[in-house]
Amino acid sequence: MAAANGGASRRSRPNVLVTGTPGTGKTTTCSLLSEAAGLRHVNIGDLVREKSLHDGWDDDLECHVINEDLVCDELEDMMEEGGILVDYHGCDFFPERWFDLVVVLQTDNSILHDRLTSRGYTGSKLSNNIECEIFQVLLEEARESYKEDIVMPLRSDNVEDISRNVGTLTDWGCSLQVHVILWLDLLCAICKCLYVQIELLPQKTQIFPSPPIKDTV
Repeated sequence: MAAANGGASRRSRPNVLVTGTPGTGKTTTCSLLSEAAGLRHVNIGDLVREKSLHDGWDDDLECHVINEDLVCDELEDMMEEGGILVDYHGCDFFPERWFDLVVVLQTDNSILHDRLTSRGYTGSKLSNNIECEIFQVLLEEARESYKEDIVMPLRSDNVEDISRNVGTLTDWGCSLQVHVILWLDLLCAICKCLYVQIELLPQKTQIFPSPPIKDTV
């Protein structure tokens, strides 16, 4: 399970996780969304290979065995800054506090089958991923790991779907940033009002009275 929310984030830009079964269009969507929304695209698979954040190779699944702790340590600082678009086919080990939105891409099984076979998937590697999509494993994982109101399933069968999804997510990001700016403006206005009121107080007025001095024996 994703770690519990550790408190309000200091970031000013949203972090988004795009997950889904391999072949649902995560990397294509993230590449386009990164350009459209100005977010930094972090492909976890590439990061694991480049930084050796794994515990070796799995011959059966034909992939590296990801070291989740090393990955989270590598990402921590950049996630605190915000504006990060994470691309990975899993989601339950990331801290919940990292993300403002979790997108789960979904693809028709027959379309997914063709995409995966074109990538060279065969045998159990192919059937396991198809079954994962049939039973909506990634969607359930996301709903169990994050607040349901930030989990957004999106259909990703073709180019039109991907284009529409990028537009939807770009609009969401712009709307969220406007809300953040308005909230910061309101906070600044409140602080200014408090400052003015303090300045108008008589100089001898104590805002926070000193505690009484106790007699000592």
